[in-house]
Amino acid sequence: GRVLLQRREGSRLLAGMWELPTVVLDPGRDASETLAAALSDRGLRGARVGKPLAEIRHAIMNRRITLAVFEVAGLRGAGGDRSPFRWMDPRLPLAITGAARKALRAIGLIED
Repeated sequence: GRVLLQRREGSRLLAGMWELPTVVLDPGRDASETLAAALSDRGLRGARVGKPLAEIRHAIMNRRITLAVFEVAGLRGAGGDRSPFRWMDPRLPLAITGAARKALRAIGLIED
């Protein structure tokens, strides 16, 4: 299957690599509502956020983070020429961040 990936832009850490769209969640905020609003702000309309599929822990440099992976349906607006978003087959040889690879593995879309 295909998943929505976002290319990291600019001079940010891991620039040019592909990752799952991410949202920083403030304590006490509803994850589904925050994710739907953030996707809409990025030009991805119609998101219907479903159940959480996995929760993973990841460390990069001096940061330790917890990532929740959600099922999302109904997205429109991804994949235009100027969009950093693309629907892609994660089994293809792509430069995917370690966190995204770990998340995709956790939900059974890729294997080691």
